[in-house]
Amino acid sequence: MNKESSSYKMILLGVLCGICGLLLAFVNSVTAPIIEKSSMAAEYSNLEAFFPGASFSEIKDYDDPTGLVTGVYEAEGQGMIYKVHSMGYDSEGFTFLIAYNNDGTVAGYTVLEHHETDGLGKRCFEEDYTAEIMKISASEEAPLLSGATLTSTGVHDGIEAARTLFIAKNGGTAPAPAEKTEEEQPEEPVSKALKDEDLSSAGAVCEEKENDGTTVIYACKAKGFNPDNEAEVTVDLSAGTITAFEVTNAADDKDGVGDDAYEADNIARYIGITSDSEVDAVSGATETSKALRAMAQAALAEAGE
Repeated sequence: MNKESSSYKMILLGVLCGICGLLLAFVNSVTAPIIEKSSMAAEYSNLEAFFPGASFSEIKDYDDPTGLVTGVYEAEGQGMIYKVHSMGYDSEGFTFLIAYNNDGTVAGYTVLEHHETDGLGKRCFEEDYTAEIMKISASEEAPLLSGATLTSTGVHDGIEAARTLFIAKNGGTAPAPAEKTEEEQPEEPVSKALKDEDLSSAGAVCEEKENDGTTVIYACKAKGFNPDNEAEVTVDLSAGTITAFEVTNAADDKDGVGDDAYEADNIARYIGITSDSEVDAVSGATETSKALRAMAQAALAEAGE
């Protein structure tokens, strides 16, 4: 055959392409297990945190219609771990792991990557909210977090996707976790008198502004979500009660977090209280209401002295 002919060149090109294809297939067959092993190694330390010493395998044939679950791993004989990517306040979203023991209890919850705002969405990956997730089981939905609704909704939706896969693996029903004994039941929170609350983190300071011998007005400052909460607190000296509570500087709490604490109804709760009164925090404005309670506590303490 004429080596300069088009037919010869086309045949030669076809042979070369075939050889290259075979080489690529061979290389892929050699490297694919190595790549997969390396990928599992990267995840291993995260999985090991949930089930120390377990033997792990990656499950690839799962059906998640939400698209939120990006990885499924089984700890042999112990439980399942789900890798989830969901959306919060930040447009890049966040990635976390949720693990279930075989009995349906949560074995662990941890964030791998996020760009959420400090004091807001970031709270969904901190100790208090993590403790709430650890209390639920595969038979319960994840709670939302007041003040971080968008991010906690993303967490909720991701856990729901993982929970659905876990339930499907167990034949369509969530295993019921063993009931806690009486000794294991969490204690109900005990309400405390204002004078007994530890509000030292707010750093409340009150200075006497006016005193007519019957009532005294204090100019108070305290730290809440932001550091500049100020109020004038009037105390009846003989009765030891607060007769007026006026917020003179409402800290510019980010994205409206804390604003509920300044509502008229919530401020009115301080009128008539003594050091022995119980004043609850305002849901969704915990730090700001702590600052207000701390100023009331400090003013009453100053008047008592």
